[in-house]
Amino acid sequence: MNLIPQQHPLGCFIASTAMVLDMTYEDVAQTIPLQDQGGEEWWQPVLASLQALAAPRGKVVVDLEPPFIVQPGMRYLAQVPTNIPGFYHILAIDESGIAFNPD
Repeated sequence: MNLIPQQHPLGCFIASTAMVLDMTYEDVAQTIPLQDQGGEEWWQPVLASLQALAAPRGKVVVDLEPPFIVQPGMRYLAQVPTNIPGFYHILAIDESGIAFNPD
């Protein structure tokens, strides 16, 4: 996986998705909006967009609830709480379990 930096202060989800799916930031940004709001209002439509980007690449999107174990050979998006309620920082995790921070 290649590190792709976020291009906007709220672009961590876009950059991490690009890393996990081997896409460019710009290509993902055309489909997935910036996280300008928190919670379910933002996540549910974005999950559908993420699935639409992943399917043609032979990837499956599963929304896992903790606790879960990182499986070797799989890529993940991980959310880390921030000091803003309802907002998370998103990291990409590669096949060997190494986390990539787009910030």
